[in-house]
Amino acid sequence: MGTTGRSSSYLKAAVCAVASVTILLAGGSTYALWSQEGTVDGGEETITDGAWEWSAQVGDIAWFDTSPELDAGDDPATWGPADQGWENTWTGPWDAEVGGFPIDPATFHIVPGDTITGRFTIEAAVTDLDGQNLRAQLTDAAYDGAVSAGDPLQVVGDTLDVTVNEGVATATVEVTFPDDPSNDYESQAGGSSVVSLGDYSITITQVRP
Repeated sequence: MGTTGRSSSYLKAAVCAVASVTILLAGGSTYALWSQEGTVDGGEETITDGAWEWSAQVGDIAWFDTSPELDAGDDPATWGPADQGWENTWTGPWDAEVGGFPIDPATFHIVPGDTITGRFTIEAAVTDLDGQNLRAQLTDAAYDGAVSAGDPLQVVGDTLDVTVNEGVATATVEVTFPDDPSNDYESQAGGSSVVSLGDYSITITQVRP
């Protein structure tokens, strides 16, 4: 019986020892969550940019008598000596913006000392806007080359003065008949001269809404 009792105590001690080791192992362990890397195909999407089409429209040129002696107070009806066969060829009232009286080159006959000014507009017609937020307008215009005029006329500055405002370009040309004492009336009277306005370039630019 004594031997059995000792054996029992030894067995208990051994079991306790094993249990103690198990607890220690459990308390010192860590657990890692799984992870894995991979590639996913995101597909493709085509993005198309917009566009526009345009054409240039040139307005009729308007001519004015801008001779230096004229001002807004002049009366077309009494400007010249009617008793000498003079007839008024101004076609309308004074234009304050240009500083002269409108004329028709077909009936206004230029003489030495005269200055006439021609103005016309250049507009860009933008069509087929292909883009939700697409807008476009003319933003710049410039004359290419030199304006020419047949003798005895001269073009002031040999070029066009071009300005742009709110998408519309306005071109101005000034032509003079020099008051030169050497002018021969017999060779000049009744003649005709051609003013060539040449070409111009314009720029169309996108603007935001």
